[in-house]
Amino acid sequence: DGSYIAGEFTLSFRGVETNPISSDAAASELKDELESLPSIARVDVVRSPLDAVGGCTFQVSFLEDGQRIHRGDMPMFEVKSYLTGTPGETNPSISVEETRKGTEREVQ
Repeated sequence: DGSYIAGEFTLSFRGVETNPISSDAAASELKDELESLPSIARVDVVRSPLDAVGGCTFQVSFLEDGQRIHRGDMPMFEVKSYLTGTPGETNPSISVEETRKGTEREVQ
């Protein structure tokens, strides 16, 4: 239908919000924004290629941080969408899903 996704979104984690992130941001840009939050130490971010309308999927994994900030099951990100599409079309949406629960690793 000629629609194309544009705009920005923000993510919040434990009550702290990122700066606006472009809808077509590289994985490294999202990683930098997340790691700038005081409640996130280290993450890995992978982004799928942009599809025909500019949509993509980001996968965020919390990494061992040495300080045990990322211990156990992590809370979900909260998202605010400022995404836009073609005028007169339905605005694009953004969602957050958990693909695997975190666990507490015992140190022996």
